[in-house]
Amino acid sequence: MRCPFCKSLSTKRNGKRELLSIGFDRKTTKQVQRHQCKECKRTFSKRRYSHKLYSSGFKRELVRMHIEERMSFRVISKRLRERFEIKASLSYLYLLFNETIKSVKGSKQIKEECQPGWEGYLIVDDKMINIKGKKKVSLIAKDKSGDIVHEELFNYAEQNNYNEFFRFIKRRLNYPFKGITTDLDPMLSKSIKTVIGEDIAHQLCLKHSLDNIYRLVKYQSLKVKLNKLEREAQTNKKEFPVAKQLELIKFVQMFSF
Repeated sequence: MRCPFCKSLSTKRNGKRELLSIGFDRKTTKQVQRHQCKECKRTFSKRRYSHKLYSSGFKRELVRMHIEERMSFRVISKRLRERFEIKASLSYLYLLFNETIKSVKGSKQIKEECQPGWEGYLIVDDKMINIKGKKKVSLIAKDKSGDIVHEELFNYAEQNNYNEFFRFIKRRLNYPFKGITTDLDPMLSKSIKTVIGEDIAHQLCLKHSLDNIYRLVKYQSLKVKLNKLEREAQTNKKEFPVAKQLELIKFVQMFSF
C-alpha cells in the first residue's frame, strides 16, 4: 500500500478502524483496514469515500425531501433532530446534497439506459426560483406516467431558451408526443407551435386558469367575507338585518359554481 503523504511503499498494517454509517432506519458500523507508513510514521486507510458518515439511502432521502417536498435545509435539519435524533448542520446538509446530485444521470442517459415507457402526454411547467439572490427560470417536463422527462435551468425567460428546451425533448430524447399540457405562459405556447407543430393537441392547465380567475375576482377576500356573514347569521338569527340576508344570498349564489 502506497502512503498518500510521502508516497513511500514501505507500509504495514496497523489494526482496523470502525466506521459509523447513519441512516433513517438504523445506525450501522463497518470496519476498514488501517495502515502505517514506516518512513513518515503516519497512519491512513484506503476508502472510496473519506469521512463518509451518512448512508447512501440517507442522502437520497435528503434530496427527495428538498426537491419533492420542497423543504429547506433548516426544516430538514429540524426534522432530523426531532424524529431521528440526528444532529446535522445546515452547511453539512448542503454539502451532502451537492455531493449526491453530482452523481445524478442526465435526461439522455436515463433514456438510453432505463428505456422508460413514456405515455406521450407531456406536462410542462415553468417556475421562477431564487438562487443566491438571483432569479432563474426552471422548466420541467413530466410524462403522464409521473416520470420527469427533462428539466433545465435558465438565467432568463427567453423564447430561444424555451425553443431549445422542446427541441432537446423532440430530437435528443425522441419523445412520442401525443398531447401537451402547459400553464398560461404564451412563450410555452409559441415554442410548441414552432418546435412541435400544431398537429399535437395542446391544452392549457385548468388549475392555472382557475387560479387566475380567483385572483382577478379576489376570491380569498370574498370567501372570508362570506364566512363572516354566515357566522353572523348563525349567531343572530332573529336580529339578522334584511340587507345582510340579501348580501349573504348573493355571496352563496356567487360561490355555488
